[in-house]
Amino acid sequence: MQDRNNRVRDMYSKFYEQYYRPQMKLVTNKMGVDYSHFAKWRAGKLDLTDNTLNKVERFLKDNLKG
Repeated sequence: MQDRNNRVRDMYSKFYEQYYRPQMKLVTNKMGVDYSHFAKWRAGKLDLTDNTLNKVERFLKDNLKG
């Protein structure tokens, strides 16, 4: 589970850089995930559940370039 969280964090970091550091609240709204949980996850302070990781991965796969 930890490995998946780290892998998705890396994917999000790539997305974040590709799209010129978009506002995280706008991104989490599009993903359908809680902003405060996501912010803590991004900082490495907690791991997301499989259900939430699925939402994040789906969003990233649809929006990451290359």
